[in-house]
Amino acid sequence: MQNTIYYDESTGIPQYGFTLAQLDDLIGYVHENRKSGFGLLSDHIPLFDSTFIINIYHPAAPDTYSLYLYKDEHECWWPYATLDCLCDIKTLLKSI
Repeated sequence: MQNTIYYDESTGIPQYGFTLAQLDDLIGYVHENRKSGFGLLSDHIPLFDSTFIINIYHPAAPDTYSLYLYKDEHECWWPYATLDCLCDIKTLLKSI
């Protein structure tokens, strides 16, 4: 099951239970623990049975950044990948 929400970073207020600082922390976690060598244009971001995608955008540049999360066996959601849609740069957690 894939769910997608759209987070408008221009509002400055929490949306869907997230602040922009929290999303930045999740993105930072993926980047600090990224798989080396991943990010080429041919690499695809895997989708899990339960994938949640947060599209982070600004009205001046819609759909510019996506954060991917998956649900583990304990029903907890974990960030595992990012996609910068403007330059097609993908980042994947090294444990995936």
